[in-house]
Amino acid sequence: MNLKLGEKMDEKMLSSVIFQLIHTLSHMMLNAGKSIIGLDVDSISEYIFPSSFSYAIYVSKIQGGGMGNLIAAFENDLNRWINASFEHAQLCLYDPVCKDHKAACHACSYLKFSCQHFNRGLSRTLLIGGIIEGKQIIGFLDSKVNN
Repeated sequence: MNLKLGEKMDEKMLSSVIFQLIHTLSHMMLNAGKSIIGLDVDSISEYIFPSSFSYAIYVSKIQGGGMGNLIAAFENDLNRWINASFEHAQLCLYDPVCKDHKAACHACSYLKFSCQHFNRGLSRTLLIGGIIEGKQIIGFLDSKVNN
């Protein structure tokens, strides 16, 4: 977020935004992974580690070759998987309505059964940029972040 010099963000708000960002990134990777891994999105799941700014993706249902598919995708197609998740975050079937209303819906970021947080707090706006609570933000996946 663009904070003015000397302006501080409430720690609870900052923690919430970090969790939302990691949670949304995880969902984008899971949704994009359907075609890369070759598994149904409901057979893979996430575990979020907000204190270390990370998440883990794991096979949640016993499925023949499930773990092998996940490992193979990580070792051989990670670059393609990350690029697919970036592309997946850019558009939603229901844009501009989805983008203008919290930027998260069943078409772009919700998981049916494998989200232990019940799809709460997701927002593509944190990834692609936009307005959150009246403030313009630069998205995490925007090239301006690296500048």
